Amino acid sequence: MRKAVLLLISIVLIATMFTMVSCENNVYLPENDTWSVRDMYFQTFGEALAWLMGQGSGNSRDLIQSDIPESQTIYLMRDVAKSENAGAIEIPASFRGSLCIDFRGHEYWFSSKLEKFFNIQGGDRIDIINGRTVISEDASSGSKAVIVNVNTVTIDDHLVDDRRPVPQAIEVGPNGVLIIRSSSNNRTNDVLNGAFDIQVGGELRITGGVFRIDSIDNPAAMTGLVITGGVISNPHELSVYVDAAIAAGGHPENVQTIVIHDISDMWITIDPEKHYKTCSGCTHLFEEAPHTFTDWVYDSNFNGQRQCTVCGKVEHMDHKHTLVFHPAKDATCTVPGNIAYYGCEICGRTYLNAEGTVAADDVFIIKPHTPSHTDAVAPTCTAAGNIEYWTCEECHQHFTDAACTTVVTDAALVVPATGHAFGEWAVVTPATCTESGL
Repeated sequence: MRKAVLLLISIVLIATMFTMVSCENNVYLPENDTWSVRDMYFQTFGEALAWLMGQGSGNSRDLIQSDIPESQTIYLMRDVAKSENAGAIEIPASFRGSLCIDFRGHEYWFSSKLEKFFNIQGGDRIDIINGRTVISEDASSGSKAVIVNVNTVTIDDHLVDDRRPVPQAIEVGPNGVLIIRSSSNNRTNDVLNGAFDIQVGGELRITGGVFRIDSIDNPAAMTGLVITGGVISNPHELSVYVDAAIAAGGHPENVQTIVIHDISDMWITIDPEKHYKTCSGCTHLFEEAPHTFTDWVYDSNFNGQRQCTVCGKVEHMDHKHTLVFHPAKDATCTVPGNIAYYGCEICGRTYLNAEGTVAADDVFIIKPHTPSHTDAVAPTCTAAGNIEYWTCEECHQHFTDAACTTVVTDAALVVPATGHAFGEWAVVTPATCTESGL
């Protein structure tokens, strides 16, 4: 039975910002003509490949991408829309030599009815470059996005965008070597989620791009993963396997590793000054910050409680006096004075000593008024009178009572004059026809 290594990888394949690229002869093809090779135009990739194989594809080995001859390159000439869908890209085991499949910045939507998408079974070197292929959500769920079982397949600046609910990603067979790299300076981020199934004898070589490795099934057979460049993220428990793959690549200086921390949702609140969260795989602290406590709230016994508004930590405080010294102050008839004492700012209790051991129940001094009495004077028709009142000889305030409890203003003391009250007119001397009367 074959053994396999299954990597659940979220891969950020960094692809070019695609622009329309003209054909070499600057002529765009009709809608039904999609592929081009050696100035010949074909409706499907399979037709183009069959024609190329009939002409002899050559047998060059170990070629870098730019060295693959144009005569061994099949071009996608235009975007294939989702509304059209298109056929599989299959290279049979009978194919020999090297082949470059150049999408020229175009997007290619696979038909949802396909059982195979990229199925590469032949060739010594296959490059898939410069574009994007899309596997829609309703595509067959059981098929791999890419099957590699040849000497070397390179995916360079090309995104395999598998949108199925459970992406199947890529299978590398026992005779396959898959290289994923990116070299363009003009990129945008795209994410491919899924499983890489590396069969024993196969090799997945990461030379660039941004990868996230979430889990590994059968880590004992991890010899199929080789990392020579790129940015690799992984949880703590997979670091030993990722480090081994980097060592196998021989260029650790070209690889950036990022540990994915398993951060707890629970706040750690044991520190009286700060709260933080922890990672299950290391000693690093996360979201570390000082507590933000509410104000103290006191119960009937003046014991305090407060709570951090972020982590919920509760602090309790048994009441302890906070004593402040108050010096002696003389009293007046209007302002109370006090003896020298110590008062607690929280509970309000008073003491004669700084230790708060000698209670002082009455520390305030009240000085009474010194009143003098004024009798009431009734008003006349020409002169005002006044009410009965008392006047303090020290503060000169007026009061309506001898106990000096009710203050009265100067204006309120006055009783206005009553004014004249005339009777009816009376005739003293009656008038005559010749004399005036009175």
